[in-house]
Amino acid sequence: MNQFPRDFPHRLTGFGGDPSLDQAAHRERCRKCPVILLHGNASHSAHPRYGMAAMQAFLKDAGYQDCEIWCCDYLGENNTAVVLPDVHRDHIDAVRSFIDDVRAYLGVQRVDFIAHSLGCGMVNGYLRGLQANGEWNNTDHRLAAAGTFVSIAGAQYGLGPASSHEFRTGSQFEILSHRFGDVAIEDTPSGENDSSRQIAPVEEWKGATAVDDDQVSYVAVIARGDFVDQQHRDTSRRQGADLNKVVNVGMGTDGHEKVIKNQPVFNAFRGYLNRYPPAPPVVFSVDKESGSHGPDLQVTVTVSPAGAVIGWVARRLTKAVDAGFLTESVAQTQEGALADGQSLTLAQDGAWEVTFTASNGATLERAYGVNVTLPEVTILTPDDPPFEGSLEVRTAASKGTVFHSTDRTRWLAQSNPVIHETTTLYFIAIDADGLASPVVSRTYEKKVVQFVKATLTEHFLAQRLDVFDYVALTLELGGNAVIILYFIDGDWVRDPGTPAAPGAPDFAIGIGSPAPHGHHGSQPGAPRQPEISCDKPAGVYPRAFHATISVPGDGTLAHYTDDGSDPSDAGNPQRKAFDGRQRVSIRGNGHHALLCHAKDHAGHEALAAFGWRIDDGRYPETWIAPSAGGHFAGTVRIELCPSAPCAWTRYTLDGSEPSATHGEPYTSPIVLDRSARLRFRSCSPAGKLEPVKSADFTVRAHPDRLVFASDARGNGTLVARPGGEQGREQVLVGTGSMLRIGSAGGESRAILQFDTSALPDNAVISHACLEMACHARTGDPWAGGRVIRIDVQRGHFGASRTLHGDDWHAAATAENAAQVGRFTSGTARSGDFSAAGLAAIHRTGVTHLRLRLAPVADGQPDACLLLAGGRRARLHVTLAGPQAIPE
Repeated sequence: MNQFPRDFPHRLTGFGGDPSLDQAAHRERCRKCPVILLHGNASHSAHPRYGMAAMQAFLKDAGYQDCEIWCCDYLGENNTAVVLPDVHRDHIDAVRSFIDDVRAYLGVQRVDFIAHSLGCGMVNGYLRGLQANGEWNNTDHRLAAAGTFVSIAGAQYGLGPASSHEFRTGSQFEILSHRFGDVAIEDTPSGENDSSRQIAPVEEWKGATAVDDDQVSYVAVIARGDFVDQQHRDTSRRQGADLNKVVNVGMGTDGHEKVIKNQPVFNAFRGYLNRYPPAPPVVFSVDKESGSHGPDLQVTVTVSPAGAVIGWVARRLTKAVDAGFLTESVAQTQEGALADGQSLTLAQDGAWEVTFTASNGATLERAYGVNVTLPEVTILTPDDPPFEGSLEVRTAASKGTVFHSTDRTRWLAQSNPVIHETTTLYFIAIDADGLASPVVSRTYEKKVVQFVKATLTEHFLAQRLDVFDYVALTLELGGNAVIILYFIDGDWVRDPGTPAAPGAPDFAIGIGSPAPHGHHGSQPGAPRQPEISCDKPAGVYPRAFHATISVPGDGTLAHYTDDGSDPSDAGNPQRKAFDGRQRVSIRGNGHHALLCHAKDHAGHEALAAFGWRIDDGRYPETWIAPSAGGHFAGTVRIELCPSAPCAWTRYTLDGSEPSATHGEPYTSPIVLDRSARLRFRSCSPAGKLEPVKSADFTVRAHPDRLVFASDARGNGTLVARPGGEQGREQVLVGTGSMLRIGSAGGESRAILQFDTSALPDNAVISHACLEMACHARTGDPWAGGRVIRIDVQRGHFGASRTLHGDDWHAAATAENAAQVGRFTSGTARSGDFSAAGLAAIHRTGVTHLRLRLAPVADGQPDACLLLAGGRRARLHVTLAGPQAIPE
């Protein structure tokens, strides 16, 4: 790709600026701090996987113009080859010239940087004065040229000690890349000088040095488990950055690609950009929010600085989704400009979309229903805490069909989509007349996956593998194989896309796959190897035991270890030699492994692993109060209570496993003001170790009000008619989009189901009422002073989770908890629930409401009310304040 203005003096290919404009026009139009995009290795600006087209689109959606976005192919146009070994120093001059040329062309002092992978190292070299000869010349730095530096999935701390050249962790190049002046580790020179203002998941990543003066903003994005992070965990961090953000967008190369194409990732650092705009920003607001309004709508703007104006374009339109794309039919368009305090008037009834635009590219969009009622979409699923595995996102709409999108381009008619990774979801509701709701959105983050790379035996001894998985993987991969395990949904699992890497020593030549547990040696067709056997099968044992390992007694040299270290390493002080056979004592609760190596006089070698677990059940039990997890508002006070005196009780809040050397010692109640996974265990004075226990706590800021939409799957109508067996009434069960109460072919009652499990466990419900919508009526259901009475049931009526005839007359937790008086159309709300009704609302499950007309309309077949079903009924709950859970 080679798309630049004709008068831009570029040497590299790529894209940038507006090819239809000259330098003077660029300088006139440039209103935001220009952004330089730098791609990674084996890539170019337009690479389909690792190029910067998606980032360019994010910037343009955020109000950036073409003249403010620039990207170069510093490795060559259309390059897809991995460039080694000295890629930084070989290409730093070209990168430096390109950036300086952009600054000179636009006439700006500072630019912002968004870099990916290798591009992060190139920007680091530009800012610090890296030279083509490999020297880090800080006197040639460009810190005064930077506004914000966003580094995404870069190898700031190398790719591990096993990597090579500039990417080897601990190499001279990597060490010097952190040094600035006399400061040995300075990842953010001229950065934030107040560490209390820095945001990072690890406290040690915060800090400031003498060279920090808060002139440059830094953001580091760590893509957990991606291609870079797998090679050297947390290598993408920057100590002292304004923001260190860990995201979970996928594993391996897939995650390395997605991290630069993910809208939530962009949203996380967007606010740090444009710190140094070339011109003073225009700030404006409007006095009318999106929604339904009356006739002749007047919208007034507030604009600063004085004298500035904003443009506006208003369109009266209807919408539809056709073949997955959102289409518009525009009936009328108006446009103009407004100064501070001026107004525009929308006189024609209908649905209007208005876009306000400032000269600096800032935009504001509003959707107005002028004398018409627009649909409303409410997103019910909270965005905190981060989810694991998958998440169903639930919505409710006042009318119309709900569509969702992940990119605002393709739309699906699905109101409750399921997502599997960090995603921003957009929703719109469109009714039969083409009236559309404003687009609403919410970002959901997937919980960062903890992973550990280690040998099978190390995993087993750390209790990340159970006995039988350890044996199976030893047979498949060999006892010293290195694999990555991921902590997902409370368990350590293997990622199917991550191949096992053989660890040292490499026995791929001359040694076959291990034989079944208890006997390891030669396989058919393979060179004869010494056989290693053990008399104790793998499994779980209730007490200590002895195991005997054996090798041929013909001069075979044998060694074993019990700590997971390599028994073939002659320099390993932990390995023990034996001749022929060795009896080993296995004792103590937990996992135990013996890793054995044998070498016969002909030089043939074998490696075998044997594992067991001892569980005598005599470790302490730690109890937790007030509960083993749950939803709480404000804070929650947690107590851990061991069943007997113990040596220690430890806990963690980051999902990691507490041990004698890891985690916080429990000395007083834990007060949580954020969502966390609590893991805890105790150890007896005799060293008996309790298995790890876990509890998930969701802690949110205290809400004032929650609204629950009814669950259409649990709603229904119950109709009692005479003529049942033995003279009893026959109750018919019906489901559908309408709910019926009153007398119509029998006495009808309606059941509404609400999932109220999102209520905080420690919140006090002060008020509650039911909102319902009338669809139609027959006769006069209100005659004789009749009202709708509401019974509240904590959980399901009757013994079944599905609607049943017995639910018609089943006892309720709170009878007649509220009433609804006469209404004939639209919506109505009940009175406040009684104290018994409030207490009956289920905090951790389902709440059922039963609606009935009282007094019963006997003999009046046309006294019936039809209520809108589906998700139209809503339970409004008002909360007082968080309440301490009784001890």
